[in-house]
Amino acid sequence: MTLDNYKVEFTNFRNQYFTVEELLEEKRSGHLKNKPKEFTPGFSDWNVEQKSRFVESLVVGQPHPAFFIDGSLVEWYLIDGEKRLRAVSQFVLGKYRLCGLYFLGDKYEDKAYGELPLFVRRKIMNYVFEAYILNPGSSPQVRYGVYTNLLARPLKNVSNPCRQFLFPAGFALLSEAASVLSWGLLWRLRIPHYTLRNCSAQDITGRLLVFLLAAEGLRFASSGDINIEVLVNSLLEEPHRLSMLMERCGFFRKLKEVGELVRRVETLRLVKTVEQMDALFALLLKLSGEGRTKDIFGLGEWIVRVWERIPPEVSPTGRLLRDYLKRFDFVYNSFRL
Repeated sequence: MTLDNYKVEFTNFRNQYFTVEELLEEKRSGHLKNKPKEFTPGFSDWNVEQKSRFVESLVVGQPHPAFFIDGSLVEWYLIDGEKRLRAVSQFVLGKYRLCGLYFLGDKYEDKAYGELPLFVRRKIMNYVFEAYILNPGSSPQVRYGVYTNLLARPLKNVSNPCRQFLFPAGFALLSEAASVLSWGLLWRLRIPHYTLRNCSAQDITGRLLVFLLAAEGLRFASSGDINIEVLVNSLLEEPHRLSMLMERCGFFRKLKEVGELVRRVETLRLVKTVEQMDALFALLLKLSGEGRTKDIFGLGEWIVRVWERIPPEVSPTGRLLRDYLKRFDFVYNSFRL
């Protein structure tokens, strides 16, 4: 397994120019597809006035941002620009009439596409958009990084749908492991809503697996300066090896034990950050693997004490693997048994 395939190069991208007519034909033929709906949870389309104003902007020649297309496969996926292309497509197909126009209301308000003068229709169809395209040969790791950069919005997490699309078999294994830990369990810890939207059970479970493999010397010995999400994806890329590594380190058994330990504690009600939760789970995961949690007298009270004393900003709080390992060392040494 090589980790070099997560690094993006300038050669991964190119730019091309398409008329509206060309883009609509690619959509009609099925060569250009929308990104999966799961990439944009809570997606809402523009209303008729917003669509009309966009069409008006094409007629008057207003500049627009470039589209972004994943062209790494035979079928292309429109990653950014879907609402714009849908607006003009629906207008051309006669699904709405123009309304709320700012510049051209005196001429074209309440007009359907077929009622516009020919030169106006041609201005719409001949409007040229720039498109940035992800080239063939781009690895799933690169595609994941590009997708999440483009699709991420404040308070939203797109890691699960991107991983499900790019690493389906590996993501299924990760989701199975996450169900063992139980998202309901994490919800009992009262993580703030904004934190939940930026972190899922699969995110936490994937990071715990990388931590455990690194801590036990089974993987990632020289990967400390790499973002831990890249390392999670490297496992998802090879589901057979992922399954073997999970079995080798007893991951399912240890997760189940951690879940049972925390489930027995009824007083965990403090608001915590993801970093604090990662630190507690990593500590329990390592101790359960060593068989040491059974030797702790008053385990529930001990877990509560640890939970309460983990500072809001666990040192260090970065995303590199070495930060996760240092975070574990910080908590482990602070609460030495």
